[in-house]
Amino acid sequence: MSSVFLHSPLNINLSLVEMVKAAAREIGVKYDTVIDVKTATCYQRENGLLTIDYSKMEDMTITYGSDFSMTNRDEAGSLLCSCPERFPLRDELSLRGFSDPKGHFHPIFLIPLLIIFNRQMISKEQAPESWKDLLDERWRGKILFPERHLPACRAILALMRYQFPDRFDKFLENIVFKGSPVDVKNAVDEGQYPLGINKVSFARYARHKNVTMVWPKEGAFCLPNTMVFKKNANKTLFELGEYLRSLPVQDFFLRQGYIPVSEGLPLLSEAAKNDCRVIWKGWDWFFEIAKAANSEVTEI
Repeated sequence: MSSVFLHSPLNINLSLVEMVKAAAREIGVKYDTVIDVKTATCYQRENGLLTIDYSKMEDMTITYGSDFSMTNRDEAGSLLCSCPERFPLRDELSLRGFSDPKGHFHPIFLIPLLIIFNRQMISKEQAPESWKDLLDERWRGKILFPERHLPACRAILALMRYQFPDRFDKFLENIVFKGSPVDVKNAVDEGQYPLGINKVSFARYARHKNVTMVWPKEGAFCLPNTMVFKKNANKTLFELGEYLRSLPVQDFFLRQGYIPVSEGLPLLSEAAKNDCRVIWKGWDWFFEIAKAANSEVTEI
């Protein structure tokens, strides 16, 4: 028997769980084994954090890449399966460093995070064009973020602390933390706030059509939803990984507003229009900045 833990964004979690369970049953029948799939949502995480204990984790874990940042990279190397060639990425992403050279962490899709604004409250000329523009004092108390413990919020806070360490504390005065990413999109769409931070997957669908997305000049920050395999895990789980990288599943991610990681599909249109301009400096860099943000949340 093998075990799988799955955690993905709220708008796809229920559907993806059913898809993975169905695939796990088929693989189980094929190899005369059982694959047990467990799941959780953001609202079931302690303080919004998912504590990964590599020694106690399931045979296969699929979750936000930032959830792996609180443990030692060397510990990961001793307890996770290394298969750097097994799950290749599309060229646009491998060239930007999303392939883990140690072969432990394998993205199944990327979540692009960007700026949104209400076009009735702010003109295109007035709207911020970059992450740096969000530091302007004129936005004090006017930028809506999701609750501080949620993955999207923690990711952008990590980025801003890294990009602007000397101005980060002052930047926090510009932010209001409230609700989920869906709530942020709705509040900006309704004119409660002029600016917000959001995912493409939610920002695309604004009821009042008042939301405009800004792909920042420096690049969007992409949060990878990532799979890992425990060392000595049953190799049948690799087939489940290949299922998640298959074109039908990748197309499902694409249609939901995420960047597919496999060759054979177009990029997310918003990413393609912006030359797939993203901020990413490798896995060690990502874990370093994510760990700082996660540590901050545990101290609140």
